[in-house]
Amino acid sequence: MLGELSGFWWVLLALGFVGGIFSGTFGVGSGIIFIPALVLILSLPQHSAQGTALAVMVPMALLGAFRYWKDPTIDVRRERFSQPGARHTASADSKFTQICENSIEKG
Repeated sequence: MLGELSGFWWVLLALGFVGGIFSGTFGVGSGIIFIPALVLILSLPQHSAQGTALAVMVPMALLGAFRYWKDPTIDVRRERFSQPGARHTASADSKFTQICENSIEKG
C-alpha cells in the first residue's frame, strides 16, 4: 500500500509526522508547520491551507486534551476562561485571512 502512494501523499505523511513531533514536543500548534508547507510546497491557497491545518488539528487536540485530562496535576477547569477568547479570535482571524486573500487575488 505505501509503495503505491504518490509524492503528494508522502509529503502529507511527512507533514503529519513533523507536525505531530512539534505539537507533542514543544506544545505548539502544528499549523506553524502545516500552513507554510501546504502553501509553499503543495501550492494550496492560504485559506485552504489554514482550513486543512484546522481539520488536522481537531483529532490531535482531542487526543492531547484527553491525555492531559487524565493527568491529576492539570487543572482543566481553568480552560473555561481562555476558551471563549480563543474561539472568537480564531473566528475573526479566519475571516481576516479570507479578506486578505481576496484582496491579494484582485491585485
